[in-house]
Amino acid sequence: MTEILLDEVCETDFPSATQLDRIERLLSSREELETYIAVLISKVEGKISPDPGLLDRVERLAGLLRQVDER
Repeated sequence: MTEILLDEVCETDFPSATQLDRIERLLSSREELETYIAVLISKVEGKISPDPGLLDRVERLAGLLRQVDER
């Protein structure tokens, strides 16, 4: 399910917050988290005015990844 949703996010310029929330609830491995973060970064990379909501998610998830690494 996570892979399907990630594919949909990759295909849209403006993924819905609801869809992103669902993906975050379904993430079950460090690898999925890394992939998800990379997808979100690709959505904001090179944008003059990146979506603040996506930037907040990337920042929060990067912090989560650091916490996982510290454990």
